[in-house]
Amino acid sequence: MTKDNALTLIALYAERCTVSTTPMLAADSTLTEIVERWPADGSENKAMRWLGFMQGALYAEGEFDLDELKEHSRLVGSVPPHIIRYMILGDRKGADDGE
Repeated sequence: MTKDNALTLIALYAERCTVSTTPMLAADSTLTEIVERWPADGSENKAMRWLGFMQGALYAEGEFDLDELKEHSRLVGSVPPHIIRYMILGDRKGADDGE
């Protein structure tokens, strides 16, 4: 996985957090601030650590199971972005119109 792929997943997971009903993942959570605060020119290692942290939080809150998280990581960068977006957000519009 590349740094850009990790950033893609981080942004989608942060968007998922904004619609979550669990307190840990609520819109005012630190998880949603990661994308705003952390610059895209940061290190690849830092991107991977944040990605692991966010995936762990989403797993702990029951948003995704381990197989789903592994599938996201495996597919990002190898399938069109709208498919990953649909897998994470369930955004049917984004999946249909190729955004």
